[in-house]
Amino acid sequence: GGRAVLRFDVAPWGQIGAIEVLEAQPAAAFGDAARMLLMSARPKAPPTGYRGCVVPIIYAIPAIPEDEY
Repeated sequence: GGRAVLRFDVAPWGQIGAIEVLEAQPAAAFGDAARMLLMSARPKAPPTGYRGCVVPIIYAIPAIPEDEY
């Protein structure tokens, strides 16, 4: 697995912009993937929008139950 932490703004109409990858572990590819995920989001925002949002995105590999091997 891996993780990325991103900072971004949300316009009043829901468009996400000013995306900045603050951290990506263990490789930069996790930050790139998180940026692409965030760019497709369209959250509801108040008339003033949001500025300086920070979110962690965690990538985890789910455990496979032993009976599914």
